[in-house]
Amino acid sequence: MPVDGACIWYRIVGTGPLLFVQTPGWGIGSALYQSTLGDLAQRFTLVFHDTRGSGRSSLAGDGFAMVNVGQFVLDLEALRQHLDIERFVLLGHSHGGYIAMNYALAYPGRVTALVLVASQLGVDEPQADVRRTLPVLAGDSRFAAAAAAFQAPGKFADDAEFSGFLRQVAPLYFKEPSGHGYEQFTTYLNEHQVPLKAFQACAVTNRHFPVRARLAELHIPTLCLVGSLISSARRFSHKRSTAALRGAFWLNS
Repeated sequence: MPVDGACIWYRIVGTGPLLFVQTPGWGIGSALYQSTLGDLAQRFTLVFHDTRGSGRSSLAGDGFAMVNVGQFVLDLEALRQHLDIERFVLLGHSHGGYIAMNYALAYPGRVTALVLVASQLGVDEPQADVRRTLPVLAGDSRFAAAAAAFQAPGKFADDAEFSGFLRQVAPLYFKEPSGHGYEQFTTYLNEHQVPLKAFQACAVTNRHFPVRARLAELHIPTLCLVGSLISSARRFSHKRSTAALRGAFWLNS
């Protein structure tokens, strides 16, 4: 699907009510989510797409200059129009939740409900969370090596080095670093290289698309899911912040 100079790849699977899945925009693509969320296709019609510059979606002529939350919102709206869909439920994970909230703020009449899974709410929380949780995880033999890798200097020469770093720190993202979800994640990273420039582009521009101060503007049913291994301080931050969402239900899984 052509949008603003790029070609956006998408896939529709399943039957039932529409559920758009907004993945993070920093390069991971949707293939991993198609695998991990595949069971939902038994009850929902799932709409996946790769954000521009990730997976099978291309870049515009100016490269990664248009890889940012604002453009991801425009791309999602273009996909909605392309599919001739009036309204839909929108699920976003992590940075994908950040994009989803920005979309709902820009197009409130198009979203019937939000599902925010460990959603990013700003640009400062992830760094603060790392400072709180890494010392604890470093003391657990299951996560010690990944925690050490995370604290090492983060300068990468290319996509291969960045993808290698993601493989090293992958255990930090899972309750059980030997479980099925972890295996799916590492398998994906073994088979794909994540574009470093997409990650860098998002890191530089995320601050231009704040949502925290505008949460009260979202008047739609919202389910907020946060994993139990996220630090207590960050869980409180999520609960306090999402309390501003009218009609939100907060679940600590």
